[in-house]
Amino acid sequence: MINFFDFKREKCFLSHSISMTFFSPLSSLYQITQLYNLDQKRGLVKLHNSPFVQNIKYIPRIFPQQVLLRYGQLHLSTLCKQQEEIPTVVAFGIIGILQGVVYGHSNLYFSKKLNILNKDIKITKYFRGPAFAASRDIISQGLPYALTEKVSNHLFKNKASDPFYHYGTLFTLSTLSTFLSHPLHCFQVFAQNETGKSHYQIAKQAIKLHRWSLFYKGIEARLILLGLTNFFNDMFLKDVWSTET
Repeated sequence: MINFFDFKREKCFLSHSISMTFFSPLSSLYQITQLYNLDQKRGLVKLHNSPFVQNIKYIPRIFPQQVLLRYGQLHLSTLCKQQEEIPTVVAFGIIGILQGVVYGHSNLYFSKKLNILNKDIKITKYFRGPAFAASRDIISQGLPYALTEKVSNHLFKNKASDPFYHYGTLFTLSTLSTFLSHPLHCFQVFAQNETGKSHYQIAKQAIKLHRWSLFYKGIEARLILLGLTNFFNDMFLKDVWSTET
């Protein structure tokens, strides 16, 4: 059973949640403006007139909720990882679905502000596209988490423990996994904004709209976000999670 009064763990969870929330809503906002081609639609050239910049002012309004959602997600994720019968791949899939709820909160909030979404936001929409979310995080977080130490040891032998080689390997794997998982992330953004469509219909619509650009549309933000996510996972969570299992 999880001990909710473990000060070290709670400090790490809260530090991770706050650190990530400084970047995650920015990433969500940027990706939405890119996926829906808002700059092109409005003929905007100057950065200060872009929908992205104009809507940054709303981020403080959802900052507390995002921190609490991430904090809760880390507790639930830890419960998943504690179950020895659950394979690591499956655990990260469950973590991805929980992560999708956090993304869904910010995605839908900004979609409403950008007039992409005209209907009222329902909490159930946060959970849309679970297969996309699970697959995305198995690749984007699961692979760097599981493979960084092994790859570093294989490539650099005695130098593997050096922070330069360790984090160099981490960020390299993070970059590769971000590109591989990016279409899945795009699919989930569309799934949360589109109701009444299956996973297949959402994927087909997104592929028709963006084709190969699904691998890089708005990926600048996710490269930064996933690099930070995997860094913060390594900094705040790896030791805690290793002692919890």
